[in-house]
Amino acid sequence: RVSVHRFLHSLSVAKTAYTIAENNSLDPILCYHAGLLHDIAKDFAHEEALAIMNEAYKEYMPCPDFALHQFIGAYLAKNTYHVPKDVIDMIQFHCTGKAEMTRYMKCLYSADEVEPLREFETEDKRRRCIENLDLGFLYLVRKQVEYFKSKNIDYNEYFLAKQKYDYYLKN
Repeated sequence: RVSVHRFLHSLSVAKTAYTIAENNSLDPILCYHAGLLHDIAKDFAHEEALAIMNEAYKEYMPCPDFALHQFIGAYLAKNTYHVPKDVIDMIQFHCTGKAEMTRYMKCLYSADEVEPLREFETEDKRRRCIENLDLGFLYLVRKQVEYFKSKNIDYNEYFLAKQKYDYYLKN
């Protein structure tokens, strides 16, 4: 279902999620599985993704293209691979995040952002998440906003992302 590049990224996210989980009293195997599956729908056909969104995730529409794969991936994880609900929830919000994320959701979200194969510096961010997931996650959220502001990107474009930034930056 995915390219070699996407598979290597997913494997790296899985390993990173495992390490973060192991150091933060989470189930590392559950987080590893979520990491492996998190981008299974990244290369999914756009029309097919929209059909699934309109059938299964109407409440998240309209959805920007960059976030479609998180919902379609959750759909596939549930209906094709029959993985545990915690894994489905992690996959479903790994890209945009949302308000009041579980620590498992934060783990996958963070691992996807800080895995070592990324084309930007991740070592300090990864270390922070390994040492303390909650504080590391907040650091990531703040750094993302700084980046978006520096590039004049509207980081409140999608309502789930807006809810995440509002919730974590104001609390």
